[in-house]
Amino acid sequence: MTKFHISKHGMPAPCKAEKGNCPYGGEESHFNSLEEAQEFIDKRNEERYGLLNSVDERRKMDKHDREKEVADIPGYKKTDEEYDSKDLIEKVQIKGFIAIDDADDPLYYTVILVNDTNIKDMTNKFKSQLIEEGLYNNSYIGIITNKLSSSYSMDLLPIYGSSSRYVTKWFASTFEAAIKNSLRDKQLSLLKRARNYLQINKGR
Repeated sequence: MTKFHISKHGMPAPCKAEKGNCPYGGEESHFNSLEEAQEFIDKRNEERYGLLNSVDERRKMDKHDREKEVADIPGYKKTDEEYDSKDLIEKVQIKGFIAIDDADDPLYYTVILVNDTNIKDMTNKFKSQLIEEGLYNNSYIGIITNKLSSSYSMDLLPIYGSSSRYVTKWFASTFEAAIKNSLRDKQLSLLKRARNYLQINKGR
């Protein structure tokens, strides 16, 4: 089972280290899900900053911090046009999300484990179908949101288009495969939008 830790950027990320060899700490520093790790971060930020959450804090970064965040992106020495899918996948795996589009009020791309904890308004019909297809609590899906959270609405999922069943072709068995599915979705244009965000931030 994949464990999650808090990365050097202060964000939840999948842990790939062998047990006992993670540089970010032992069992006490690891979580069973992305959501558990995010809840820990939110609680810590509340204690540090009062009612401000991590997203609000990120929006208040000064120019130096913003430039440092962009510089930390793997492969950022490349031109924006050369920033590729491998760079994007690594970025999401490290931070748990990426910002896309507008720099002042960005949208976020993230990946969630499919269950009724992470999807707060999951209907019984949808849950039954997921269980039937072996996808419930056993698959991942990429979503775009205007606010990072511990749970999301079904409305954000790419599951609509059939009158009889929910569309589940974008669901994947692993975190990385879910990102690759999103990259293959031409309508989503994820890589293009990520490059656009980098370009906007470059001069800040």
